[in-house]
Amino acid sequence: MARRKARNLKSLDDLVLDTKNANLGTDRGRSLLAASLETHDVGRSILVDRLGRVIAGNKVTLAALAQGRRLRVVRTHGREVVAVQRVDLDLVTDPRASESRPSAGIRVPGPPARASAPARC
Repeated sequence: MARRKARNLKSLDDLVLDTKNANLGTDRGRSLLAASLETHDVGRSILVDRLGRVIAGNKVTLAALAQGRRLRVVRTHGREVVAVQRVDLDLVTDPRASESRPSAGIRVPGPPARASAPARC
């Protein structure tokens, strides 16, 4: 079967929501998400397939659409981690970034330490 070419996605309107999404959401959850986007702006990404079908982030997509947010697409083959760097936030000094983060200050651990050789007698 021939592989379909990736669609050129220009706006959130180009995306197709997952109609089989198991997460139906709640009114409270939608309200909290909308308020978070209003207060903190966007701080997470969504995942879409080559044709623009949303795999992860249906609720974020809906909230962003309702608020008239723009879409920026980062194309990847999935072999790298895509980091969303917010240049307007500082976790240490910006209350918007740290007020709702109980884990603020926890660092991502480095590679595990190599086991030392057993002691010789």
